Amino acid sequence: MTSRDSEKLLTPLGYVAGVVAALIPWEVATIGIVAAGVAVIAFSAFHAFFTVGFFIVILLGLILESRMHWLLAAAGLLLLPLITSRVSGRSLELPTRRDI
Repeated sequence: MTSRDSEKLLTPLGYVAGVVAALIPWEVATIGIVAAGVAVIAFSAFHAFFTVGFFIVILLGLILESRMHWLLAAAGLLLLPLITSRVSGRSLELPTRRDI
């Protein structure tokens, strides 16, 4: 929730990307984060980052046989902003200079 607009949540893109990169092998993290970033641009929606990132991380993690407990933790972290947004009824947004 932001102080500017009660209908929006700040999108934790950098935080999630950093923690995912710390939890899982670099091959999976790099491809997953890049694919998620491309999804944000392609779909023009921040929830695409978390949705695409979730599926890519799970699929690549299973294919490359990553440790399951770290893979599940990273996947859960990618789902958390989506669940929070859905439960609270707020949209995911990033503040821009225009908003200030």
